[in-house]
Parts: sequence; C-alpha cells; structure tokens
Amino acid sequence: MVDLLIQKMQTSHLDESRIMFVGDLYESETNVQSLENLCITVKTGNEPSMLASLMGVFCRRVSQLEEQHPVRVRAGRISEICFSHYSFYEFPPDMMDRRGDIGNGGDIFPNVRFCCEIDQCTNLTSLRTIIAQFPNIVLLKVQRCPMLKSIESLSGGCPNLELLSMQDCGLVCKPEELENNNSKCSWDSAFEALSRNRGQFELILRDCKALNTIPPSIQLLRNKLMVLSLDDLPNLKYLPSEIGALASLSLLRVTNTGITSLPPEIGRLDPSCAVFIQGEIVCPPKCYRGSIAAMKKYFTRRRMKVFKGFVLLSILFHRARSRAIERLFRPGGGGYKRCQDRFILMSRKRSK
Repeated sequence: MVDLLIQKMQTSHLDESRIMFVGDLYESETNVQSLENLCITVKTGNEPSMLASLMGVFCRRVSQLEEQHPVRVRAGRISEICFSHYSFYEFPPDMMDRRGDIGNGGDIFPNVRFCCEIDQCTNLTSLRTIIAQFPNIVLLKVQRCPMLKSIESLSGGCPNLELLSMQDCGLVCKPEELENNNSKCSWDSAFEALSRNRGQFELILRDCKALNTIPPSIQLLRNKLMVLSLDDLPNLKYLPSEIGALASLSLLRVTNTGITSLPPEIGRLDPSCAVFIQGEIVCPPKCYRGSIAAMKKYFTRRRMKVFKGFVLLSILFHRARSRAIERLFRPGGGGYKRCQDRFILMSRKRSK
C-alpha cells in the first residue's frame, strides 16, 4: 500500500496540494476513481491501525529519500489533508514513529497547515488526537459526523486556527449544564482555549439538527471571533445575551433556525458588523433587521416604551391612591366614621 502511494505521488500530474485518505466507501469503487481525478486518493480500509501503519511507514520511507527526490518534494507541497469514511472513535494516536525520529502527522506532511477535513466518520467522538497530529492547521472542517456531540476536544488548543466549520454533526449543549451555575459547560474549555489563539477566526455551524443553544461562554471570544454563521439549525431556539460582548464580530449570519426573537443585547455589537438574518424571527421586525444600528434603534425604542409605561402606571397609581384616601377619610366617608367612633371609644376609656 505504501508502494502504491509512493507510485501515485511519482506519476500523478495533479496539483499535489491535497491528499485524501479513504477508509471505506459504502457505494462503489467508481467513487474512488472519481476522487482520483480531483486529488491524490488513498484507500486504506476501516481499521485505524492500517491508517497509522501506512502513514508511519510512508514517513520513514520519505525521510530516507534525498531532499530533491520528487516524492519528498511533493509530500512537502501538500497543504490540505482529508480523512473520509473511517469508523474510528478518534484519530489514531500512535502515528508517530516509535523510534522517536518522527513527531506527528504534521511531520509526515510538514506543510499541512492550510486545511484538515474530516468527512463522514460516523463514529468520531473526539478531535483531540487530530489536533495533536496537526497542531498548525488554519482551517478545520468537520462534516457528517453524527456522534461528535461537542467541541470540548479543542480545549487542548489550536493556536493558528482561523476557521472552524461543523456541518451535519451531532453537536448539542445540555440544558442541565447551563442551569447549574456551579458546573462548567462542556463547550467552555474549548472557547477558553480558542480565546488564546494568535489571530481572529470564524465559527460556522451548519445543519446540526440537535444543537439547541449557544452557551453563554461564547463571550470568551469577544476579541477573537470575527464571523459567526448559524445556518439550518432547527432546534436552536435562542441566542444568549452574551452575544452582545463579541466586540470583534464583523459578520453575523442567522438563517433557518428555530429562533423567533433576538436578544436586545445584539444592539451592543459594533455598528459596522454586517448581519444576514432569515427565518421565523418576529422580533425585531423584518424592517429593522438590516443592520446592527437599526436593531439597536428598535430595542431602544421598545425599552423606552416600557419605561414610559411604568412611569405612567406609577402616576396613575399615585392618583388613584390619593382619590381613594380622600373618598375614604373625608367627612361622611367610611374611614372618617370609623375613626370618629374609635376616637369616641378611646375617650370614654380614658375618662373612666
């Protein structure tokens, strides 16, 4: 298998910027052949040890080649790597050379910094070992991984990450984690780690049917999050008020979600932040959803209406109370009569 990969890299006339490792395609072999026309493709089988063994042996073979050898040069040019149709629960952690000559998957393909894509790994539950193998990646795309419930595995840090895209995954934020103030949400540690990134980055969540809310800890990304895109999330019912703390946000996209009302704190975002909002949202009305400034104006007016309503209510209450006291205790009123009777009663007691 290693010989086949080396042969492909020697004979391929494709752009060597992308390589795809395929575990198992449930359709037909023609799918692999069609992928061959797009990038260098290697089918390893489902067993995680096969992938680890392949990359380990390939690494040793390449390290023994001269620096100007075509295979070594092409391996160094690869900037994108994709793992598709694997059954592992997490990326094989034993890919490093046991002799200590090789550090990790990033050393096998030293320029894999642009993109790492995980596609249709149906049993994947953690990204921890993937991040450990490729710590310098800029784009991390995970799609069609239904068992991936949280981004907690990013808590180890990914300092160069500029885009995190999660599509059709099983992401969920448990309500009990948010209700219990003494416990941390499983997302908090990941947001905390991402807040220490070297630069700003984008967060895209799309077609994650189980995602019910965005945790308040997103405010930790106030100086880092540049783009927040929430698309096709039918179970997402509301946004936390802490979204207003995202001072560096330049684009907010909310489309086809279960949200019916945006938080008033959204008006605290930078007025230059572009917004694209679409769906069943009724508050603010559609005519105010074109910009942050328009939404801020709407929520400010609504707060002023509520404030004026309380002021008018207090004035009316004071007037009603004064009228009631006047009617009750003026001569001839029920209160006046009771006071008079009690005065007479107390006077008689004292006289005795």
